[in-house]
Amino acid sequence: MPRIALWALVAVVALGIVIGASTSGAAYGAFNPSWDGGSSLRGIAEGEGTDAVYIQGTSEYNSLSNQSVAFVLAPDEPYTANESAQVRSFVDRGGTLVVADDSSRSNSLLASVGASARVDGQLVRDEHRYFRGPALPLATNVTNTTTRSNQSAGSGNATNLTSGVERLTLNYGSVVRPENASVLISTSEFAYLDSNQNDQLDDSETLATRPVATVESVGKGRVVVVSDSSALINAMLDRPNNRRFAQALISGSDRVALDYSHTASLPPLAFLLVTLRSSVFVQLWVGLLLVWGIAVYLKWPALREHPSIRRLRTRFGDGDEDISAHLDATSAAAALRRRRPEWDERRINRVAQALASDGPRDPWRGDHHGAEMDDSGDESETSRHQ
Repeated sequence: MPRIALWALVAVVALGIVIGASTSGAAYGAFNPSWDGGSSLRGIAEGEGTDAVYIQGTSEYNSLSNQSVAFVLAPDEPYTANESAQVRSFVDRGGTLVVADDSSRSNSLLASVGASARVDGQLVRDEHRYFRGPALPLATNVTNTTTRSNQSAGSGNATNLTSGVERLTLNYGSVVRPENASVLISTSEFAYLDSNQNDQLDDSETLATRPVATVESVGKGRVVVVSDSSALINAMLDRPNNRRFAQALISGSDRVALDYSHTASLPPLAFLLVTLRSSVFVQLWVGLLLVWGIAVYLKWPALREHPSIRRLRTRFGDGDEDISAHLDATSAAAALRRRRPEWDERRINRVAQALASDGPRDPWRGDHHGAEMDDSGDESETSRHQ
Protein backbone atom coordinates (compact mmCIF):
# COMPACT_ATOMS: atom_id res chain seq x y z
CA MET A 1 0.00 0.00 0.00
CA PRO A 2 2.77 2.55 0.78
CA ARG A 3 4.28 1.85 -2.64
CA ILE A 4 0.93 2.54 -4.35
CA ALA A 5 0.60 5.79 -2.41
CA LEU A 6 4.13 6.78 -3.42
CA TRP A 7 3.47 6.16 -7.10
CA ALA A 8 0.18 8.06 -6.84
CA LEU A 9 2.04 11.02 -5.32
CA VAL A 10 4.68 10.86 -8.06
CA ALA A 11 1.94 10.81 -10.72
CA VAL A 12 0.17 13.82 -9.20
CA VAL A 13 3.41 15.80 -8.93
CA ALA A 14 4.39 14.90 -12.51
CA LEU A 15 0.96 15.94 -13.77
CA GLY A 16 1.25 19.23 -11.92
CA ILE A 17 4.66 19.89 -13.46
CA VAL A 18 3.35 19.15 -16.97
CA ILE A 19 0.31 21.41 -16.50
CA GLY A 20 2.45 24.17 -15.02
CA ALA A 21 4.95 23.94 -17.85
CA SER A 22 2.30 23.92 -20.58
CA THR A 23 0.00 26.69 -19.34
CA SER A 24 0.51 30.33 -18.49
CA GLY A 25 -1.00 32.70 -15.99
CA ALA A 26 -0.05 35.81 -17.95
CA ALA A 27 -2.86 38.13 -19.02
CA TYR A 28 -3.68 37.77 -22.74
CA GLY A 29 -1.45 34.69 -22.89
CA ALA A 30 -2.34 32.25 -25.66
CA PHE A 31 -1.88 29.35 -23.22
CA ASN A 32 -3.72 30.96 -20.31
CA PRO A 33 -7.18 29.32 -19.96
CA SER A 34 -8.28 31.65 -17.15
CA TRP A 35 -10.75 34.48 -17.59
CA ASP A 36 -8.04 37.02 -18.48
CA GLY A 37 -6.13 34.74 -20.87
CA GLY A 38 -6.00 34.56 -24.64
CA SER A 39 -6.50 30.82 -25.18
CA SER A 40 -9.96 31.45 -26.67
CA LEU A 41 -8.47 33.76 -29.30
CA ARG A 42 -5.95 31.05 -30.13
CA GLY A 43 -8.81 28.54 -30.32
CA ILE A 44 -10.78 30.79 -32.69
CA ALA A 45 -7.75 31.10 -34.95
CA GLU A 46 -7.25 27.35 -35.05
CA GLY A 47 -10.99 26.78 -35.47
CA GLU A 48 -11.04 28.96 -38.56
CA GLY A 49 -8.67 26.51 -40.22
CA THR A 50 -5.75 28.93 -40.15
CA ASP A 51 -2.24 28.27 -38.96
CA ALA A 52 -1.64 29.95 -35.59
CA VAL A 53 1.93 31.04 -34.86
CA TYR A 54 3.48 32.82 -31.89
CA ILE A 55 5.90 35.67 -32.42
CA GLN A 56 8.71 35.85 -29.88
CA GLY A 57 10.80 38.33 -31.87
CA THR A 58 9.78 40.84 -34.53
CA SER A 59 12.15 39.27 -37.06
CA GLU A 60 9.53 36.53 -37.35
CA TYR A 61 7.25 39.02 -39.16
CA ASN A 62 9.52 38.52 -42.16
CA SER A 63 8.25 34.96 -42.58
CA LEU A 64 4.56 35.92 -42.60
CA SER A 65 2.71 36.04 -45.91
CA ASN A 66 0.77 39.09 -47.07
CA GLN A 67 -2.46 37.20 -46.30
CA SER A 68 -1.59 36.90 -42.60
CA VAL A 69 -3.13 38.80 -39.69
CA ALA A 70 -1.02 39.68 -36.64
CA PHE A 71 -2.42 40.59 -33.21
CA VAL A 72 -0.58 42.92 -30.83
CA LEU A 73 -2.37 42.90 -27.47
CA ALA A 74 -1.45 45.51 -24.85
CA PRO A 75 2.36 45.45 -25.19
CA ASP A 76 4.23 46.01 -21.93
CA GLU A 77 7.27 47.60 -23.58
CA PRO A 78 7.71 49.96 -26.54
CA TYR A 79 8.93 48.63 -29.88
CA THR A 80 12.34 49.84 -30.95
CA ALA A 81 12.83 51.59 -34.29
CA ASN A 82 14.21 48.42 -35.85
CA GLU A 83 11.38 46.28 -34.44
CA SER A 84 8.75 48.75 -35.67
CA ALA A 85 10.35 48.73 -39.12
CA GLN A 86 9.95 44.95 -39.31
CA VAL A 87 6.28 45.23 -38.37
CA ARG A 88 5.76 48.00 -40.92
CA SER A 89 7.39 45.90 -43.64
CA PHE A 90 4.81 43.20 -42.93
CA VAL A 91 1.96 45.70 -43.30
CA ASP A 92 3.46 47.39 -46.36
CA ARG A 93 3.53 44.17 -48.33
CA GLY A 94 -0.14 43.38 -47.58
CA GLY A 95 -0.45 42.02 -44.04
CA THR A 96 -3.16 42.96 -41.55
CA LEU A 97 -2.05 44.31 -38.17
CA VAL A 98 -4.57 44.37 -35.29
CA VAL A 99 -3.48 46.52 -32.35
CA ALA A 100 -5.72 46.19 -29.28
CA ASP A 101 -4.87 48.34 -26.27
CA ASP A 102 -6.69 50.51 -23.76
CA SER A 103 -3.63 52.65 -23.02
CA SER A 104 -1.58 54.98 -25.16
CA ARG A 105 1.51 52.72 -25.04
CA SER A 106 0.76 51.34 -28.49
CA ASN A 107 0.63 54.76 -30.15
CA SER A 108 4.35 54.81 -30.90
CA LEU A 109 4.01 51.52 -32.77
CA LEU A 110 0.98 52.85 -34.67
CA ALA A 111 2.94 55.94 -35.67
CA SER A 112 5.93 53.87 -36.77
CA VAL A 113 3.88 51.60 -39.03
CA GLY A 114 2.24 54.60 -40.70
CA ALA A 115 -1.24 54.45 -39.13
CA SER A 116 -3.03 57.68 -38.26
CA ALA A 117 -5.38 56.29 -35.59
CA ARG A 118 -4.40 56.62 -31.94
CA VAL A 119 -5.69 55.17 -28.66
CA ASP A 120 -6.89 57.92 -26.34
CA GLY A 121 -6.08 56.08 -23.10
CA GLN A 122 -8.86 57.57 -20.97
CA LEU A 123 -11.56 55.27 -19.59
CA VAL A 124 -14.84 55.32 -21.49
CA ARG A 125 -18.12 54.83 -19.61
CA ASP A 126 -21.75 54.57 -20.63
CA GLU A 127 -24.44 54.75 -17.97
CA HIS A 128 -27.25 53.80 -20.35
CA ARG A 129 -25.91 51.05 -22.61
CA TYR A 130 -23.71 48.68 -20.67
CA PHE A 131 -23.12 45.08 -19.61
CA ARG A 132 -23.07 44.63 -15.81
CA GLY A 133 -21.86 48.19 -15.26
CA PRO A 134 -21.06 51.55 -16.95
CA ALA A 135 -17.37 50.59 -17.20
CA LEU A 136 -18.40 47.73 -19.50
CA PRO A 137 -20.17 49.75 -22.19
CA LEU A 138 -21.92 48.22 -25.18
CA ALA A 139 -20.64 49.76 -28.41
CA THR A 140 -23.80 49.43 -30.48
CA ASN A 141 -23.02 51.50 -33.57
CA VAL A 142 -21.54 49.10 -36.12
CA THR A 143 -20.51 50.02 -39.66
CA ASN A 144 -20.48 47.32 -42.32
CA THR A 145 -17.18 48.15 -43.97
CA THR A 146 -15.59 45.88 -46.55
CA THR A 147 -11.86 46.38 -46.78
CA ARG A 148 -9.25 44.78 -48.97
CA SER A 149 -5.67 44.09 -48.05
CA ASN A 150 -3.12 44.56 -50.82
CA GLN A 151 -5.37 47.26 -52.30
CA SER A 152 -2.79 49.01 -54.41
CA ALA A 153 -2.13 45.80 -56.28
CA GLY A 154 -5.82 45.30 -56.87
CA SER A 155 -5.75 41.91 -55.23
CA GLY A 156 -6.04 40.36 -51.81
CA ASN A 157 -8.99 39.25 -49.72
CA ALA A 158 -11.92 41.63 -49.46
CA THR A 159 -13.38 41.07 -45.98
CA ASN A 160 -16.13 42.62 -43.91
CA LEU A 161 -14.49 43.14 -40.55
CA THR A 162 -17.84 43.50 -38.78
CA SER A 163 -19.69 40.66 -40.48
CA GLY A 164 -22.40 39.38 -38.13
CA VAL A 165 -21.39 41.83 -35.39
CA GLU A 166 -24.18 43.85 -33.77
CA ARG A 167 -22.25 45.28 -30.83
CA LEU A 168 -18.93 45.07 -29.05
CA THR A 169 -18.70 44.76 -25.26
CA LEU A 170 -15.80 46.64 -23.72
CA ASN A 171 -14.15 45.90 -20.38
CA TYR A 172 -12.67 49.08 -18.90
CA GLY A 173 -11.65 50.19 -22.36
CA SER A 174 -10.83 53.49 -23.97
CA VAL A 175 -11.66 55.08 -27.34
CA VAL A 176 -9.87 55.58 -30.66
CA ARG A 177 -9.00 58.94 -32.17
CA PRO A 178 -9.49 57.90 -35.81
CA GLU A 179 -7.92 60.78 -37.76
CA ASN A 180 -7.97 59.34 -41.34
CA ALA A 181 -9.10 55.83 -40.36
CA SER A 182 -12.58 54.46 -41.04
CA VAL A 183 -14.70 53.79 -37.97
CA LEU A 184 -15.86 50.19 -37.62
CA ILE A 185 -17.58 50.29 -34.23
CA SER A 186 -18.50 53.14 -31.91
CA THR A 187 -20.32 53.60 -28.61
CA SER A 188 -23.83 54.85 -28.08
CA GLU A 189 -24.46 58.56 -27.81
CA PHE A 190 -24.41 58.26 -24.01
CA ALA A 191 -20.71 57.49 -23.67
CA TYR A 192 -18.23 59.83 -22.00
CA LEU A 193 -14.55 59.88 -21.10
CA ASP A 194 -14.04 59.72 -17.34
CA SER A 195 -11.07 62.07 -17.41
CA ASN A 196 -10.85 62.50 -13.61
CA GLN A 197 -11.61 58.82 -12.92
CA ASN A 198 -14.33 59.47 -10.36
CA ASP A 199 -16.77 57.01 -11.95
CA GLN A 200 -19.41 59.62 -12.71
CA LEU A 201 -20.34 62.17 -15.35
CA ASP A 202 -19.11 65.67 -14.48
CA ASP A 203 -19.87 69.04 -16.00
CA SER A 204 -16.55 69.02 -17.84
CA GLU A 205 -17.30 65.64 -19.46
CA THR A 206 -19.60 65.37 -22.46
CA LEU A 207 -21.81 62.65 -23.85
CA ALA A 208 -21.06 61.59 -27.41
CA THR A 209 -20.70 58.66 -29.78
CA ARG A 210 -17.06 57.62 -29.63
CA PRO A 211 -15.11 55.23 -31.92
CA VAL A 212 -13.70 52.06 -30.35
CA ALA A 213 -12.53 50.20 -33.48
CA THR A 214 -11.09 51.57 -36.74
CA VAL A 215 -9.40 50.34 -39.89
CA GLU A 216 -7.16 52.08 -42.41
CA SER A 217 -5.01 51.15 -45.36
CA VAL A 218 -1.24 51.33 -44.94
CA GLY A 219 0.91 50.40 -47.91
CA LYS A 220 -0.64 47.27 -49.41
CA GLY A 221 -1.99 46.18 -46.03
CA ARG A 222 -4.23 47.54 -43.33
CA VAL A 223 -4.14 48.41 -39.64
CA VAL A 224 -7.04 47.74 -37.28
CA VAL A 225 -7.09 49.55 -33.93
CA VAL A 226 -9.31 48.38 -31.06
CA SER A 227 -9.32 50.56 -27.95
CA ASP A 228 -9.68 47.67 -25.51
CA SER A 229 -7.38 44.65 -25.39
CA SER A 230 -9.71 43.08 -22.82
CA ALA A 231 -12.41 42.82 -25.47
CA LEU A 232 -10.46 39.82 -26.79
CA ILE A 233 -9.75 37.95 -23.53
CA ASN A 234 -11.43 34.65 -22.70
CA ALA A 235 -14.17 36.10 -20.49
CA MET A 236 -15.20 38.69 -23.10
CA LEU A 237 -15.03 36.28 -26.03
CA ASP A 238 -17.85 34.41 -24.32
CA ARG A 239 -19.95 37.34 -25.47
CA PRO A 240 -21.30 36.21 -28.89
CA ASN A 241 -20.65 39.49 -30.71
CA ASN A 242 -17.11 39.81 -29.39
CA ARG A 243 -16.41 36.30 -30.66
CA ARG A 244 -17.91 37.13 -34.05
CA PHE A 245 -15.76 40.26 -34.25
CA ALA A 246 -12.62 38.20 -33.57
CA GLN A 247 -13.71 35.68 -36.20
CA ALA A 248 -14.28 38.47 -38.72
CA LEU A 249 -10.80 39.88 -38.09
CA ILE A 250 -9.30 36.45 -38.77
CA SER A 251 -11.54 35.50 -41.68
CA GLY A 252 -9.78 35.20 -45.03
CA SER A 253 -6.27 34.99 -43.60
CA ASP A 254 -3.98 32.03 -44.14
CA ARG A 255 -2.07 32.52 -40.89
CA VAL A 256 -2.76 34.17 -37.54
CA ALA A 257 0.27 35.51 -35.67
CA LEU A 258 -0.02 36.32 -31.96
CA ASP A 259 2.74 38.78 -31.09
CA TYR A 260 4.16 38.14 -27.60
CA SER A 261 7.50 39.77 -28.29
CA HIS A 262 6.69 42.62 -25.88
CA THR A 263 4.43 40.87 -23.38
CA ALA A 264 4.67 37.82 -21.12
CA SER A 265 6.63 34.91 -22.54
CA LEU A 266 5.24 31.51 -23.48
CA PRO A 267 5.24 28.69 -20.90
CA PRO A 268 8.27 26.35 -21.16
CA LEU A 269 6.63 23.43 -22.99
CA ALA A 270 4.82 25.75 -25.40
CA PHE A 271 8.07 27.61 -26.05
CA LEU A 272 9.85 24.32 -26.82
CA LEU A 273 7.09 23.23 -29.19
CA VAL A 274 7.05 26.59 -30.96
CA THR A 275 10.84 26.52 -31.28
CA LEU A 276 10.73 22.97 -32.60
CA ARG A 277 8.09 23.85 -35.19
CA SER A 278 9.87 26.97 -36.40
CA SER A 279 13.50 25.78 -36.54
CA VAL A 280 14.71 23.13 -38.98
CA PHE A 281 18.06 23.11 -37.15
CA VAL A 282 16.37 22.24 -33.84
CA GLN A 283 14.22 19.62 -35.56
CA LEU A 284 17.38 17.99 -36.95
CA TRP A 285 19.10 17.85 -33.57
CA VAL A 286 16.01 16.54 -31.80
CA GLY A 287 15.67 13.85 -34.47
CA LEU A 288 19.30 12.82 -34.04
CA LEU A 289 18.91 12.68 -30.26
CA LEU A 290 15.82 10.49 -30.60
CA VAL A 291 17.63 8.10 -32.94
CA TRP A 292 20.59 7.97 -30.54
CA GLY A 293 18.29 7.34 -27.58
CA ILE A 294 16.48 4.51 -29.35
CA ALA A 295 19.80 2.94 -30.35
CA VAL A 296 21.09 3.09 -26.76
CA TYR A 297 17.84 1.60 -25.47
CA LEU A 298 17.99 -1.31 -27.91
CA LYS A 299 21.67 -1.95 -27.24
CA TRP A 300 21.56 -1.44 -23.46
CA PRO A 301 21.58 -5.16 -22.44
CA ALA A 302 24.93 -5.51 -24.21
CA LEU A 303 26.24 -2.06 -23.29
CA ARG A 304 25.63 -2.53 -19.56
CA GLU A 305 28.13 -5.43 -19.57
CA HIS A 306 30.86 -3.33 -21.19
CA PRO A 307 33.81 -3.08 -18.77
CA SER A 308 33.62 0.74 -18.66
CA ILE A 309 29.91 0.69 -17.86
CA ARG A 310 30.42 -2.03 -15.26
CA ARG A 311 33.07 0.05 -13.51
CA LEU A 312 30.80 3.10 -13.47
CA ARG A 313 27.90 1.09 -12.11
CA THR A 314 30.11 -0.36 -9.42
CA ARG A 315 31.42 3.08 -8.47
CA PHE A 316 28.22 5.10 -8.66
CA GLY A 317 25.60 2.40 -8.17
CA ASP A 318 22.94 2.45 -5.48
CA GLY A 319 23.36 1.07 -1.98
CA ASP A 320 22.49 -2.51 -2.94
CA GLU A 321 25.25 -3.25 -5.37
CA ASP A 322 24.20 -5.38 -8.30
CA ILE A 323 26.64 -8.29 -8.18
CA SER A 324 24.73 -10.04 -10.97
CA ALA A 325 26.77 -7.93 -13.37
CA HIS A 326 30.00 -9.45 -12.07
CA LEU A 327 30.12 -13.11 -13.05
CA ASP A 328 33.71 -13.75 -11.95
CA ALA A 329 34.48 -14.92 -8.43
CA THR A 330 37.11 -12.23 -7.81
CA SER A 331 34.70 -9.33 -8.45
CA ALA A 332 31.97 -11.02 -6.45
CA ALA A 333 34.33 -11.62 -3.52
CA ALA A 334 35.47 -7.98 -3.54
CA ALA A 335 31.89 -6.78 -3.45
CA LEU A 336 31.01 -9.19 -0.65
CA ARG A 337 33.95 -7.97 1.45
CA ARG A 338 32.60 -4.41 1.18
CA ARG A 339 29.04 -5.39 1.95
CA ARG A 340 29.69 -8.09 4.59
CA PRO A 341 32.82 -7.15 6.55
CA GLU A 342 31.75 -9.49 9.37
CA TRP A 343 32.05 -12.59 7.14
CA ASP A 344 35.22 -14.63 7.18
CA GLU A 345 37.18 -15.35 4.00
CA ARG A 346 35.93 -18.93 3.83
CA ARG A 347 32.31 -17.85 3.65
CA ILE A 348 33.06 -15.01 1.21
CA ASN A 349 34.92 -17.30 -1.17
CA ARG A 350 32.23 -19.97 -0.98
CA VAL A 351 29.41 -17.52 -1.80
CA ALA A 352 31.50 -15.81 -4.50
CA GLN A 353 32.16 -19.15 -6.18
CA ALA A 354 28.46 -19.93 -6.06
CA LEU A 355 27.58 -16.61 -7.66
CA ALA A 356 30.17 -17.03 -10.40
CA SER A 357 29.15 -20.57 -11.23
CA ASP A 358 25.37 -20.34 -10.93
CA GLY A 359 24.81 -17.20 -13.03
CA PRO A 360 23.43 -13.72 -12.43
CA ARG A 361 21.26 -12.98 -9.43
CA ASP A 362 20.99 -10.54 -6.54
CA PRO A 363 22.72 -12.13 -3.54
CA TRP A 364 20.89 -9.85 -1.15
CA ARG A 365 17.53 -11.07 -2.33
CA GLY A 366 18.39 -14.71 -2.95
CA ASP A 367 16.99 -17.03 -5.63
CA HIS A 368 16.20 -20.69 -6.06
CA HIS A 369 19.42 -21.61 -7.85
CA GLY A 370 22.22 -20.51 -5.55
CA ALA A 371 23.16 -19.16 -2.20
CA GLU A 372 20.33 -17.48 -0.31
CA MET A 373 20.56 -15.09 2.58
CA ASP A 374 18.18 -15.11 5.49
CA ASP A 375 17.03 -11.90 7.17
CA SER A 376 20.21 -11.78 9.26
CA GLY A 377 22.48 -11.95 6.20
CA ASP A 378 23.60 -15.58 6.80
CA GLU A 379 23.22 -18.35 4.30
CA SER A 380 20.19 -20.54 4.83
CA GLU A 381 21.05 -24.13 5.56
CA THR A 382 18.84 -25.44 2.77
CA SER A 383 20.67 -23.56 0.03
CA ARG A 384 24.28 -23.51 1.21
CA HIS A 385 26.78 -24.73 -1.37
CA GLN A 386 29.03 -27.47 -0.11
